[in-house]
Formats: sequence, C-alpha cells, structure tokens
Amino acid sequence: MINLLDEHQNLGYIKKLISFVTLKLNVRPGKYLKKTVDLSSMPGLLILSHESKEQVESDYNLVRKLEQKGLFVLAASQESKTTKI
Repeated sequence: MINLLDEHQNLGYIKKLISFVTLKLNVRPGKYLKKTVDLSSMPGLLILSHESKEQVESDYNLVRKLEQKGLFVLAASQESKTTKI
C-alpha cells in the first residue's frame, strides 16, 4: 500500500517545545508517505537540545506520544502498482 499524505498534525506544537532546535520534513502534503525502512525513507528529522537532560527527555517523550496518536493525516489508501522485487 502507498499512502498519500494529506496533512501533518501538531507541527506547530512541536516547534514550541523548549528543547526544539529544528525539524526537517522529507514528505510534503500531496506526496506519498512510505514505510520507514532506513534513513533515506524517514519522513522527517527532529532535533532537540537543551542544557537540561530532563527537559530533552520530557519533550522527546511528548513527541513519541504525539507519534502514537498520529503526526500524519493520510488520504485514501491505494494499492501500489509497482512490483516488489
């Protein structure tokens, strides 16, 4: 299955985290979101940094909870017409 990304969720909230440094998204709405199998297929990269280890851990855990709830809204799924090799 290939999933078409409709929109991202909670990015504004993530960017307001105290330890937020940068967020690089590799998939934009209207593009296909594939299963992550390596670094080149990851949908994005989030960097957190702070002098307090506890702050980074707290923000990291919050991002993980948001991931479980869903960071990506997908359009209707379609079967891939490519052949697996």
